[in-house]
Amino acid sequence: MKITWYGESGFRVESAGKALLLDPYFSDALGKKREDRHRLCPVDPKWIQAQADYLLFTHCHIDHTDPETVELLLSAHPGLILAGPPSSRALLPFAPVFFELRAEEKAQLYPFEIEALPAVHSDRWSLGYAVRAEGKTLYFSGDTALLCGVQDRVPKEADAAFLCFNAGVGKNMNEQDALRMVKAISPRLVVPFHYGVLPGGVTADEFMAVMGAENIPVRKLEIGETMEL
Repeated sequence: MKITWYGESGFRVESAGKALLLDPYFSDALGKKREDRHRLCPVDPKWIQAQADYLLFTHCHIDHTDPETVELLLSAHPGLILAGPPSSRALLPFAPVFFELRAEEKAQLYPFEIEALPAVHSDRWSLGYAVRAEGKTLYFSGDTALLCGVQDRVPKEADAAFLCFNAGVGKNMNEQDALRMVKAISPRLVVPFHYGVLPGGVTADEFMAVMGAENIPVRKLEIGETMEL
């Protein structure tokens, strides 16, 4: 499996000739609304043109469910299948195919098995996901605080856990929350996300330092970088 990070919460997972996108943000939609929210890095046109078969959303915030990005992707990939919570669907009335998901529901999007997982965020429909393929399990936390026993309701010993890190701002984990999550679920590898694209955010430095001090296998991706599992 190949996993590419596009900054913020955007990922692309490739397996068996298919590609799954999660929460891509390929526009400057937030910058058009607020001068202090312009993108920090440009969008590579290759990200939009790269093969995409499925598009998965975690919640309705624009840097996760962005109608401008979806329109770009549908223009490039007319057969794209979309899925996510009801709050995301409400932002995308023009989407030709959208499957609603709620926590604990599953979907088969060949070759991926998708399991919607609970997340605690300001959107009450927020989700995380387990993505399974090639005998491996990836856990994407989505935006979530470490509340309501979230750590007891997500996969244990995943091959990789992609954890939202936003210094505790806006119902997201800080580095100590992330450490408690990791100790509870014991993934083989930890990858932080939710930074790098928008101003006023965090870097991964504190996250990396806390994980490193505990000898937890952790990897920091650069925007546009691809890793293999």
